[in-house]
Amino acid sequence: MRAFAEMWDRPTMEGFAALMHPEVRLVQPLARPAHGTHEACEWFVAMLALVPDIRIAVDRWSGTSEALFIEWTATATFAGKPVRWSAVDRFRLADGKVLERIAYFDPLPLLGAVVARPSGWLRVVRSRLGSRGRSTARRA
Repeated sequence: MRAFAEMWDRPTMEGFAALMHPEVRLVQPLARPAHGTHEACEWFVAMLALVPDIRIAVDRWSGTSEALFIEWTATATFAGKPVRWSAVDRFRLADGKVLERIAYFDPLPLLGAVVARPSGWLRVVRSRLGSRGRSTARRA
């Protein structure tokens, strides 16, 4: 949990990749599932392209050596205005790394911000958040 909180306090590709198991699987609203470190890093790059100032604060957590639940609140800026949403992530761990993450959250606050702010639509397209194709992330 501490590594998650520290990484999202100052998110970097290196910090994100260090948390991931090579066979990681990420599932979250608004994006296609990511399989493996490479696709996970592509998702991370897309998220930062959409909301480069995103920060996630841990509200509560519970876990064991094999599973971890983290309730968190994200804050960011989209098209010059703040956006905030809350979620719960369920992690399965292997060798101290994230083997699987399933995020549970209502995407409406983020979608509402995007729809209501046309000046940010180009950022959404450029982020390629829901696409898989040519990589913008280096293989980790």
